[in-house]
Amino acid sequence: MNLALFIPYEQGVRYSQSMVSEMKIGNPVNYAYFNKLKRASLNLSIQKLPYELTQKGIAIGDFENQTPYTDTDFYDYDRYLRQITIQKYGINEG
Repeated sequence: MNLALFIPYEQGVRYSQSMVSEMKIGNPVNYAYFNKLKRASLNLSIQKLPYELTQKGIAIGDFENQTPYTDTDFYDYDRYLRQITIQKYGINEG
């Protein structure tokens, strides 16, 4: 998941101590760059994403026009982010 968080600033250090101890720091991934990649060649994660483990379906849109999240490019982007996280931290799929 890509997040932007407000964290305490510490003069002269790249990452604050609270950030280093509380979260894993990954490489930034640009959505526009992802859209230029050939998806067929990507090894997208087959592991379910956290919101897929709930009974409630996820959709985007407005009250009249709902699109299942899994039918969007954002879903593929989430799977791509999940896969690079798995590769970086050695998390087993399944």
